[in-house]
Amino acid sequence: KKVSKKVIFLTKNDIDRIKSFQIPAEKQYLERVRDVLIFSCFSGMRYSDLYALTWDDMKSDSLEFITKKTDDKIIVELNDHTRAIIDKYRYTRFPKNKVLPVISNQKYNDYLKELGELIGFNDTVKEVYFRGNDRLESVKPMCSHFTSHIGRRSFICNGLYMGIPVHI
Repeated sequence: KKVSKKVIFLTKNDIDRIKSFQIPAEKQYLERVRDVLIFSCFSGMRYSDLYALTWDDMKSDSLEFITKKTDDKIIVELNDHTRAIIDKYRYTRFPKNKVLPVISNQKYNDYLKELGELIGFNDTVKEVYFRGNDRLESVKPMCSHFTSHIGRRSFICNGLYMGIPVHI
């Protein structure tokens, strides 16, 4: 049996809530994690492409790069949200000429869950799946679903909600 997998994403209100949250002084390391998440939510970029993004990929109003996963040439136009994050780090130098403070995927995922819990994304999400003929349910807080891919899913779902055609 198959059950279509539930798509878990951040709504525009969720993203605004994350953006406006005051991170406590003792957890300032989460600010960079939040910035990368917000950048992903407004650019639709995969973690691997965010990690590899360098200043050489920057154009005046866009990013142009070859994706790591599919080797496609992509042009991502900057919007107010992505531009603000790039401007925030413009004079901060990261290793290998990177644009953003992207850390390892494993640590990023850990910190995203911590950020989600800190902000209070604790509403439960129920997922139903089958193992053989056995129907199983998983109930976890929303913050446990915060991973590096939630930004990309959020970008796509919010774009569809705003009326952007699927093929775009």
